[in-house]
Amino acid sequence: MKTKIKTRYEYDPVRRRLIIFEGSRTRGGFHGDTAEMQYRKLQEKGEPVKLVCMDEIVQKSKVRQIRAIWKTLGIDDMREVILESYGVDSTKDLSEQQLDELIAEYGSKLRSHPNAKTDDPEKRRLISLVLTTLNSLGVYVTNNDWKAVNNYIMSARFAKYDRFGRPKLLYQMTSDELTTLHKQLRAVIAWRNKNAAEMVMLTQMN
Repeated sequence: MKTKIKTRYEYDPVRRRLIIFEGSRTRGGFHGDTAEMQYRKLQEKGEPVKLVCMDEIVQKSKVRQIRAIWKTLGIDDMREVILESYGVDSTKDLSEQQLDELIAEYGSKLRSHPNAKTDDPEKRRLISLVLTTLNSLGVYVTNNDWKAVNNYIMSARFAKYDRFGRPKLLYQMTSDELTTLHKQLRAVIAWRNKNAAEMVMLTQMN
């Protein structure tokens, strides 16, 4: 028999934020007038809601930390996609536990950044092939320009998704996904070369 995951709630009356948890994971929430209204409804139903008040200095420090991590990874301008799963529009609207989750998740990804050493030689080889091909496409022109790389490979045409439905960064991909991505990128180059050759031929015929 499958164990039912318990839902619990935390409400910050100062910042008017209601966070919903399933087990140890956050599953969205509300802020502002909506949070206050939902909090009152939960009270009327007799649902237990834990009152919390995060210190503003601690919150600002953790926001700066996660933003610094995202900037290093080159994905800070994509934070709206990440925040969408938390039901907020800004990092300042995240709870302390949500910030801790993000810092833990993306901090571990930072340690496996392409700049960092990987123990998997095959994955290292595939990442190198992808970057070389992206260079040929004019995407990865400047070393360590991960923002340009991630913008390109996270587009709908090439994206590989994690279990939350979020597009993966280059170093998050498995060897199989990197192989598929490399084939897709090579296909783009082949298509461009074919079109260029056809244009030359038409020019010569005219």
